[in-house]
Amino acid sequence: MKRRVCKRLTTTRACLGAFAVASSSGFAQDTAHIESLRAMSLEQLLNLEVSIASIDARPIREQPGIVSVVSRAEIRERGARDLAEILQLVPGFGLGVDVQSVVGPTFRGLWAYEGKTQLIVDGIELNEDLYGTIQLGSHVPAEQIEQVAIIRGPGSARYGGTAELAVIRVTTRGAKMNGGYATYTPEVADGRFAQTFNAGVGYELEDWRLSLTTYQSENFRSNQDYVGLDGNTLDLTGVSDVNPWNINLGVGWKDLNLRVIYDAYRYEDQVNYGEILPESNELEFNSILVQGDYALRPAEWLELTPTVTFRHQTPWQLTGPAGGFDIEVERIAFDLPVVSAPTDNSKLLAGVRYQHDAANAKDASFYGEDADTYFDGSDQVGYDTWSGYAQYDLDTQWVNFSIGGRYEDHSTVGGKFVPRAALTKAWEQFHLKALFDQAYRTPNIGVIADALTAAIEPETTTAYELEAGYQFTESLSLVGNLFYLQIEDPIIYSAVGDGYFNDAQVSSFGAEAEFRITRERWNGYLGYSWYAAEYNMVGIYRSGDETRLLGTPAHKLAFSATAHLTERLAWNWNGALLSPRAAYQYPATAPVDLDPEFQLHTYIEYRWRQFQLGAGIANLLDEELLVPQPYDGGLAPLPAKRRQFFVKVGYEF
Repeated sequence: MKRRVCKRLTTTRACLGAFAVASSSGFAQDTAHIESLRAMSLEQLLNLEVSIASIDARPIREQPGIVSVVSRAEIRERGARDLAEILQLVPGFGLGVDVQSVVGPTFRGLWAYEGKTQLIVDGIELNEDLYGTIQLGSHVPAEQIEQVAIIRGPGSARYGGTAELAVIRVTTRGAKMNGGYATYTPEVADGRFAQTFNAGVGYELEDWRLSLTTYQSENFRSNQDYVGLDGNTLDLTGVSDVNPWNINLGVGWKDLNLRVIYDAYRYEDQVNYGEILPESNELEFNSILVQGDYALRPAEWLELTPTVTFRHQTPWQLTGPAGGFDIEVERIAFDLPVVSAPTDNSKLLAGVRYQHDAANAKDASFYGEDADTYFDGSDQVGYDTWSGYAQYDLDTQWVNFSIGGRYEDHSTVGGKFVPRAALTKAWEQFHLKALFDQAYRTPNIGVIADALTAAIEPETTTAYELEAGYQFTESLSLVGNLFYLQIEDPIIYSAVGDGYFNDAQVSSFGAEAEFRITRERWNGYLGYSWYAAEYNMVGIYRSGDETRLLGTPAHKLAFSATAHLTERLAWNWNGALLSPRAAYQYPATAPVDLDPEFQLHTYIEYRWRQFQLGAGIANLLDEELLVPQPYDGGLAPLPAKRRQFFVKVGYEF
């Protein structure tokens, strides 16, 4: 909040046994849960069909994009507790801290938190509409997740303006579970107690579908000392509580779907913009998200899915000793995607979208501003956006083609067109991909309101990517990719000017790789990512080393290994090694290198019939884990929690 305070999917076949709990046979239930302990085989993984980048569901290695998929079995094996922990093992991703201690993603060396990464949960975008941000840390709990599918690269042509660098699509445990679950996860770190409750039910009965999940957490961000750039120190124990609450309801009848999500992410902060406050601020990101769609099939080869979305949010809602910040944001959107099959070997997606965004300022006293004049002399503002998009996928004997694009016209910032093209081909063991994408970030309401110049323009990303993969044996595979990303006219926040402007250019290039091995009793994963900066003309991203950007590691090595000790007992070790990251840190007046960081976690789980019992240690080595700010904005690195002991107790019915 830069001024905010100064600112659908095929279920993994291998995991279906985990939810076959409606069987009348106790032995059948037990067998289902034993199977659910096992991560999918390599063959299952390589042939897992998703539709995140393609129009129809197809295997990951045939997707017209750099795609990663994390299944429920993998999530549970690792003992992951939330989405942030899942992303830490995905190549390219990292974490950074923004103002007021909020944590978001970095990607391929770039700060990807504000309007650059799109988070979709059950088909609904979870980004807040004032600035386009997503909040990580004790948010989107792992126990709710059936699958995470990720486009590691631009997705604006398909998904719109907050999908500039990456798309993260979460599918929760839904109606196909035909039963329910409840999980309790207590945690202790240095004597400080935290707990999270998860529960859900889901049923399919003939033409009807119902799913309901909920979670509530009493957690905290850190139990360590924050040392500001001025040398002042604050013990974050007791003053960094995070208390999210979420309800996700889905109802379906035949081809009609309705989903309602209530998401409340609430926490306290005493760090503010880096200067330690005498008292804590209370911050809230509250969202009510409603979406309905109906699939019409006038012909066997044609499907139309009119979709209506309503969003009401109060992001960055702040209550503090110096005043408050309360702006309501609403969006209503109408989307009409049409999917047809012109030939037996091709698919065409085309659609139009209209959305109206509006905001109402109710309190801006934290900034010393009058809410009645917050939006250029008014307390209210509204914008209209029209979009047209298309994608054509064609399979031939020699190569598969995918071409597409999106044109978006915003009533204030104007129009923008971005194209995309992909060539892919998979043989028995080998596959290749060549990708070209352009993407954009349309300025959100708050960015336009806080613009330092007369007009602010969308920023544009151009990406070139190559991927090759080879399955050496039934249990061994290696996939690698090269990328080049360039952002033109990047939208930058100035801490000095307290607002936004377009800067010149920033780019990164690099390589990523994923190695997998699966055996009958164990499996292993290695993920590596490297980037280097090029043509960085954005001053607040400079680290003192022209090849690196502020706050992000040039190298990341992530790993996971699971041993199935018995049919019911599994033991996992996972973690990540980060190379030095440049950050501002007391007492230095220029960026300095943080020590390399080794994150090591272990988790052991026993499952019997419907019962789950797991125990884990996060940050096993009790390392000082830091989350730096990926731009020069006045914050010193935010310390994360030290060693944590946690338990997962669950029951499925």
